[in-house]
Amino acid sequence: MHSTITLLLLLMGTPFSQAQSMNQKPHTAEFASYQPPILVEVMGGNNNTGYQMVVNKKFSPTSKFRFFNLISYEMDYDEQTPASYIVQTIASYEVTQAFYLGLGTNLKAFGGLKPLVSISYSYMHKNVVIFIQPSQEIDSEGDFEVFAFIEVHPVNQKKIQFYGRLQVLTTWNRAHSYSYQAWRIGLQFQDFRFGPAFTANYLGETPTTQTDLGAFINFLIKR
Repeated sequence: MHSTITLLLLLMGTPFSQAQSMNQKPHTAEFASYQPPILVEVMGGNNNTGYQMVVNKKFSPTSKFRFFNLISYEMDYDEQTPASYIVQTIASYEVTQAFYLGLGTNLKAFGGLKPLVSISYSYMHKNVVIFIQPSQEIDSEGDFEVFAFIEVHPVNQKKIQFYGRLQVLTTWNRAHSYSYQAWRIGLQFQDFRFGPAFTANYLGETPTTQTDLGAFINFLIKR
């Protein structure tokens, strides 16, 4: 858990310093118009198999409205362990450069459907994507969460590129409930990425750690 919080702080430090530098000069056309593709990923590990889809797009390249959708599903190889899933959908408005306020819903295997409010920072570039989103479920038993990822995918004339992503989530409800960090480091060929994958899960108020080591493949849907 402590390592997850440290990673979140590191992720937050980078974009805030970038935001300060960007506030000193206007958006470039490249930054303003970049729309990240839809990411679809399958990961097979030694403990479970996971599927994820991430949509994070403005309604149009110049719009102040953004749509975010995360679908995550994990199936444990132990038949006694139920499958876990989350579907998070948020519509948000850019209140200032790269910062958004949003409303949406969380649908979880172990929490049901709840409305939520969020604030997010979003830096979208063809080579790097940084996204940080704290959210609070609007419910007496609602969770507070921070979801974040940084993705590096160089774009140049080379056919084979480096690809890396760190994705983290931490969930609290009066006390720590669940956190994870997911590492993907591999290669990118056109719209496909593949390589080794590592995920660490932290469960409960006094966290117990579960790890999953395997491989991933993901692809991009450009539309």
